[in-house]
Amino acid sequence: MISDIEQIGDAEVGRIVSYRIQKQYGFIERPGGEELFFHHASIVFEGNGSCNHARAICARAMGLVPPEKNVNAEMPPQMIERLMADARVQYRVVTTAKGLEARSVRRV
Repeated sequence: MISDIEQIGDAEVGRIVSYRIQKQYGFIERPGGEELFFHHASIVFEGNGSCNHARAICARAMGLVPPEKNVNAEMPPQMIERLMADARVQYRVVTTAKGLEARSVRRV
């Protein structure tokens, strides 16, 4: 929730370590090596399509995959998750009651 934000940092660029479509969250590695949690709702969606998590389809997550990897909704979720690994993303670090988290996550 936006209301739980205590502090918002500057934009950073890192890489996706992992993302689980069914669980709707993942982790980003910051330039110094620290990992940040990010939630499905924190992904800035700039494409076509929609999410159907019951069928393990996440248009937001697919939007983070580099275009040259040709991801599509017919792929198994595990394949999409593997294609997301190491993708460069921009995000803002926020401090919440639970600790640091990445928000406004988008593909670079």
